[in-house]
Amino acid sequence: MSKFSAFVRSGHWPTLAASFLYFDFCFAIWVLNGAMGPFISESYGLTPAQKGFMVSVPILAGALMRFPLGVLSQYIGRKNAALVEMSLIVLALAFGYFFVNSYDGVLAMGVLLGIAGASFGVALSLGSGWYPPQYKGLAMGIAGAGNSGTVLAVLFAPPLAQAYGWQTVYGLAALTMLLPMVVMLVAAKEPPDREHQSLREHIACLFEKDGWAFSLIYVITFGGFIGLASVLPTYFHDQFGVTKIQAGQLRPLAVAGDTRSPDLPDVPTIKETGLGDYNASTSYAFIVPAGAPQFVVDILQAELKRAVESPDVQQRLRAAGVEPQFAPAAEVRQTLARRIAQWADVIKGAGIS
Repeated sequence: MSKFSAFVRSGHWPTLAASFLYFDFCFAIWVLNGAMGPFISESYGLTPAQKGFMVSVPILAGALMRFPLGVLSQYIGRKNAALVEMSLIVLALAFGYFFVNSYDGVLAMGVLLGIAGASFGVALSLGSGWYPPQYKGLAMGIAGAGNSGTVLAVLFAPPLAQAYGWQTVYGLAALTMLLPMVVMLVAAKEPPDREHQSLREHIACLFEKDGWAFSLIYVITFGGFIGLASVLPTYFHDQFGVTKIQAGQLRPLAVAGDTRSPDLPDVPTIKETGLGDYNASTSYAFIVPAGAPQFVVDILQAELKRAVESPDVQQRLRAAGVEPQFAPAAEVRQTLARRIAQWADVIKGAGIS
């Protein structure tokens, strides 16, 4: 505790708190189109390609705007740059509330909401600027924890959209942005570590080989995080039929079968997480009486195989969350025998009669 007290006293904690709040709210706005994806898609009847493009526009725009905002902060100060950015975000949200009435309008708003993703260029430096070198990492981590704003968006925006309409959410978000603006205006102070550099000095990092290597890692790690956080609400709603509100509250932790799902290739099996040899997947099988003639079994098996492997059936089953897979009669018998033995032990151990 004494070490944390020393950390707090070594810098200007109100600026750090203001930076966290600013970053947190900006992050929530940055992924707002993702949280609203199922509602917007339903309103305009979007195709899968249009849905994906819609949620990707703010992400790409944020990445492109980050550099110029960082340069601007060197000339007008990080606090002033943050206030300018938040003012533009309020205008972008007001545009979404008052003027968006088409898919093209949503895309235009997505470009404007990308301004919120540029907050990286200011928040971390502003929050850590008052702290000495031995504490800068901790200060940057506290300010960077503002990426938890993604949770705010997916938890609060869908219920509000369900109650008042998705466009109203953008109007309400504009009002909430006034809170971090006021806190920044009143509590934050410009750090003393401000440097004045020429544009040539700013872009020198683009010619560093290590910079490109770290950027590639960043694209995969953070890019994967923000991309999934934006697209998963729409994915869960479309593929598994969950409600629009539930879609923003669900994240897959593990697959209950022996192998990873082709629809969720990045989600591990429960066994891979280290929880033992676990398999609780569900299978469906067609069963005929034991005395059925073999030619009847052969005909049914052939027709079932043809049906299960048809593209139309595959698409319908996957849309319902089922992984279609055909198995011959001998394999089905082995699976049934293994499952009966597996669950018999569970039932006996639990004392179920």
